[in-house]
Amino acid sequence: MTFGPHGKMYCTIGDQGKNQISLYCSNIKAQHLPTAQQVAPKDWDAYEGKVLRMNSDGSIPEDDPVINGVQSHVYAYGHRNHQGIAVSPTDDLYVSAWGQIR
Repeated sequence: MTFGPHGKMYCTIGDQGKNQISLYCSNIKAQHLPTAQQVAPKDWDAYEGKVLRMNSDGSIPEDDPVINGVQSHVYAYGHRNHQGIAVSPTDDLYVSAWGQIR
């Protein structure tokens, strides 16, 4: 987790170990996006494999992207296992990942 230059919080959530070891053959949800029904109650189960961006109070910033007609905390998606996150002074996001190649 880190904060950007405009006070927005960036947080990463990995894919929760899907499709490996005891979770072999579990669906990987990194490409799945939350529905409006999941966003409203803050159903965090819908955020596997994502980078989230939010205001310091946890609300969704007005300028967060609208993806598939839904505005949520999702700022980037499709990730596996984040290990680092940084935001530059010009608000560029850098995320590093580690893990097996899939």
